[in-house]
Amino acid sequence: MNNYEIKKDKFFIRLLYFFISLAGIAVGVAFIFLANIGTDPINVFVQGLSISFGFTVGTWITALWVVFVVSSMLLGVMPYIATVLDVILFGFFVDVAIKIIQLPKPENLTISILYLIIGLFLYSMFFGVYLNTKLGAGPIMLFVFALSQKTKKSIGFTKTIIDVGILLVGFLLGGIVGLGTILLALSIGYAIEFFTKKLSLKGLA
Repeated sequence: MNNYEIKKDKFFIRLLYFFISLAGIAVGVAFIFLANIGTDPINVFVQGLSISFGFTVGTWITALWVVFVVSSMLLGVMPYIATVLDVILFGFFVDVAIKIIQLPKPENLTISILYLIIGLFLYSMFFGVYLNTKLGAGPIMLFVFALSQKTKKSIGFTKTIIDVGILLVGFLLGGIVGLGTILLALSIGYAIEFFTKKLSLKGLA
């Protein structure tokens, strides 16, 4: 969990970068949805919930984040400011990004893959910014960390089990699983790791 260490120096600069990172990740998510060829497990799940029960994708993200945070607290792991702000703002940012990005729906696979690549780039880069602010873990990883501690299983194993379960339920609810899901599964972890290591945030270096 080294990427989730908490630092309290230069707090307001870290907070500014954090807000920027949330907005950037949200735009990345919007492009991934626009590609319409499958998303990562969490977004398959929230897409399935939106299709099956109504309400916006952002609303379901917020609800899911609350469940993750409350579950983590019950397991003995407390959130820090990044987690709380993520819960409050990220779903709203995603809904706004989806509304603002009014690009033509992809008419062929090439355009879909282009949108997916743009989404992957933005998501990964701004997730790197998010991690480098070091204001705490996001709701998903907080829960992964809490469950890993409770079950004595590795973080990687715990995250994989959660992802597979959520992906399956999301698919059954109508979320799109496709080429995009495979491409993201193979690349997003490496892309986030790359940007996390390479990005140098001015004022925090």
